Amino acid sequence: MHREEVRVHVTVPLALEYEEVLLRHRKAAGWSRRETLAFLGLFLRRARCHETRYLWREHADDPEYAHVLEAIIAAQASCLVTFNTGDFTGADQFRVEVMRPGALLRKIE
Repeated sequence: MHREEVRVHVTVPLALEYEEVLLRHRKAAGWSRRETLAFLGLFLRRARCHETRYLWREHADDPEYAHVLEAIIAAQASCLVTFNTGDFTGADQFRVEVMRPGALLRKIE
C-alpha cells in the first residue's frame, strides 16, 4: 500500500493561530499549558515555514481566513485540511483541494 507523504506548511500568522486555538481548547483535551506548548513546538519543528509575499484578501471568502489562503499560496500546497471547508470555496482557482481531516486520513491510509 502506497502512503502519500503529508507535509505541514505554516506561516507566522498561521502558527500564532494554532497556538491561540490549542491554548483555548487545551482543558478539553486534558492538557496543561506546558504540554500544549510542547506539542505545538514539536508540531512546528516538523513544519516548513513560509514567508508570505502577496496579499490574496480579495480571493478569500472570509477576510478573517485570508492568512490561511496566503499560506497555501506561499507553500504551493495542493491540499488544505480544515473543518471550515465552506470558507475556502475559491481555493480551487489555485488548484488546491479543500478537505476535512477525516477525508485526509482516509486518503493516506
